[in-house]
Amino acid sequence: MGADFIFATCRRLEDRDAAIGLVDQLSDERLDRVVDQLSDERLDRVWGLQTGDAPENDEDRKDEDRKAVRLFLKEAVDVACSDRRDLGWFQDSDDQYWLITGGMSWGDDPTDAYQYIMAIAESGIDVMAARRRGT
Repeated sequence: MGADFIFATCRRLEDRDAAIGLVDQLSDERLDRVVDQLSDERLDRVWGLQTGDAPENDEDRKDEDRKAVRLFLKEAVDVACSDRRDLGWFQDSDDQYWLITGGMSWGDDPTDAYQYIMAIAESGIDVMAARRRGT
C-alpha cells in the first residue's frame, strides 16, 4: 500500500464577514451533514480544538456537535480567506474561482487546510456566497 494524491476544493470566498454570516444561518440539517462527513477522529479533534471534551449523552452530543461544527466552520472561513502556502486557487472555464488544497496522503490529511476546505464544501457556504454575489 502506498500514498495517494488527494485534494479538496471549494469556491473561493470573497468576503470573510459575509461568509461568517452564512455560517450563522446554516440549518441544523446542513450542520448534521457536516457532522456526518467528519470522521469520529476528526470530530473529536474539532471538539478538542473548539469546546473541550464531548458530552457522553448522545442526545446532548448532537446539539453540541452542531455548536462545535459551527465554530469549526468559522475557523475554516478564516483559513479560506487567508494567504496560506497550502492553499491555491484556479479559475474554471465558467470564470468561477476555486480554492484547492491537497497532496500525498498515507491515510492522513495531506495539508493543514484540507479538513477546513472539505468542511466548507460540505456545508455549502461557498455556493451560498457565490449565489449572493450573483456568480
